[in-house]
Amino acid sequence: MKKVYPNEQECIALLKQYGCLDHIILHSQKVKEIACQLNNNLISTFDQNKIICASLLHDIMRTHQHHDQCGAELLETLGYEDIAEIIREHHNITFHEFDERYLIYLADKLVIGNQVVTLEERFLTKYHSFKDNKAKEACLRRYQEARYVYELYERMSQK
Repeated sequence: MKKVYPNEQECIALLKQYGCLDHIILHSQKVKEIACQLNNNLISTFDQNKIICASLLHDIMRTHQHHDQCGAELLETLGYEDIAEIIREHHNITFHEFDERYLIYLADKLVIGNQVVTLEERFLTKYHSFKDNKAKEACLRRYQEARYVYELYERMSQK
């Protein structure tokens, strides 16, 4: 049986209900656009409605500390456990079989605000802004993780 997810309008209503600011909603809409494009380029695509829902709701608790975990917990209480699983990993990916979590993670890394950027633009600009070596190391590690996910995606996509 096919799972039913909130549609785009319902997701936007949820974002507003839980206090998302307009710029977070715009960011989420751009992440949705990129996630859908990434999905459409895959040799074997995932459920587009699930991708739309997860990408729109990935920052539903953005104004909270540990927003990925808070968002996942909220979505679990709303009955969207599989969306919660994706949301939980959109900030820090756990490596496993390639699935929707990778698409949302990658799409989020390719968007700053509502602008599409490269991974290099996202991470290397930030890297050079840090003075602290630990912060630089953490940023470089995140960049390497994102590059790894991007390379996995490329292998799964149509050539």
